[in-house]
Amino acid sequence: MYNPFFKANFSQTRTIAQDIQTDPKYRLEINNCIERFISKDWGDLTDDDIKSNNEAIVYNDRILASYKTSKGKIYATDKNYYEIVTVLFANEY
Repeated sequence: MYNPFFKANFSQTRTIAQDIQTDPKYRLEINNCIERFISKDWGDLTDDDIKSNNEAIVYNDRILASYKTSKGKIYATDKNYYEIVTVLFANEY
């Protein structure tokens, strides 16, 4: 089955980048969130939001996932038809 995220480039905001550089455990936590995103596990969303994300893939619409981390909630969102996925803190969205 086709997965549009296998070719995506993942980026992060400056704050996330600094946190993963200084905290190896947090780096693993973020990597786990990215793996969940790639496998279409949208994290801590309502059932309606999960359904919307699953439908969005069919139409190349925007996806927004949410994950709880030890440093607070983060989002993963796509841009340019799944070419770029950005990881950011909720307050940076």
